Amino acid sequence: MRYRPDCDLVLKGLSFTVKPGTKTGIVGRTASGKSTMCLALTRIVEIEKGTVTIDGLEASKVDLTQLRSKITVIPQDPVIFDGTVKFNLDPEEIHSDADIENMMREAGLEELLKRTPEKYHTEDKELDIDLEKFGTGEGIHFKLDPDSLSAGEKQLICIARAVLRENKIVILDEATANIDIVTEENIQKLMNNHFKNSTVFTIAHRINTIINSDNVLVMDKGKNIEFGNPQKLSKDPKSEFYQLIQEIEKKEKDSKSRSRSKRSRSKSGRKGGSKSASRSKSRSKSPRDKKRSPSRDGSKEREDKKARTDSKSRSASPVKESGGDKDRSRSRSKSAAAEENGKSPAANGGGSGEED
Repeated sequence: MRYRPDCDLVLKGLSFTVKPGTKTGIVGRTASGKSTMCLALTRIVEIEKGTVTIDGLEASKVDLTQLRSKITVIPQDPVIFDGTVKFNLDPEEIHSDADIENMMREAGLEELLKRTPEKYHTEDKELDIDLEKFGTGEGIHFKLDPDSLSAGEKQLICIARAVLRENKIVILDEATANIDIVTEENIQKLMNNHFKNSTVFTIAHRINTIINSDNVLVMDKGKNIEFGNPQKLSKDPKSEFYQLIQEIEKKEKDSKSRSRSKRSRSKSGRKGGSKSASRSKSRSKSPRDKKRSPSRDGSKEREDKKARTDSKSRSASPVKESGGDKDRSRSRSKSAAAEENGKSPAANGGGSGEED
């Protein structure tokens, strides 16, 4: 199988057989063809050569609508419809309200049944009043808002929808990749209870998801390189499944060690910062500083500051003579000149020596 005529083959030489009602886990490295095999099974992409046989019938000869209605696919990204809880679980309106409510409780989604619609205001233009109304629907008739649902709740809704469809072929395309382990365990219990008689293909990213399956299919570059019981293959060091498990465990250990080293570096950085801060504080408070009185230090600083300001003012401003000093200096110069000429100020009429 290839995606386009000018592309290389994605699936080549893939061949395996599973019995009805068995559980098969599909594992492999990135781009090994796991999801592509599911596309070929549902005829999303038609195969170029070979056949896909279901209960003795070739899938290519079955009506496409009928084929896809008998196969349930639960993708990694859950699909939530724009509608009520009931419409999301039973879009074809086959089951009763009681069956849907029981399925919600069994899936651990009873909290959604307790939600009530929010109030909102509408304006009546004819009466010119503001009316307070409630959203329609409660319980299974409550309209879902995908943004208000967690990833686990969305995936549980998809699982519950698949259970109610009661199809004989179920494909889980890494459906539990984005949810926590606790929610994954609830999903596994739900599927074990309701998919006992269904043929289930599980594309897994965690080994514990498919370790209890009847078969495991190991793929690489579009081929099946190993097919058998996972319990036996996980104990055989020569098997591809065993080596894949070792690689996954090694990656998990490396990631845990890196996270631990990051946490230890961050803790040591915080401790080092606190120690340096304490040392700086201890250095700033020396015994000499402790003995020195605050009042004496303050008065000395004020005196030094006053002396600095006085020296700056004297150096910055020039010396100016007042008016009286100028007159006295002028009179002394005149009297000195008169004595040199042999005349005294008293001989000249006892004047004050000032000119008009």
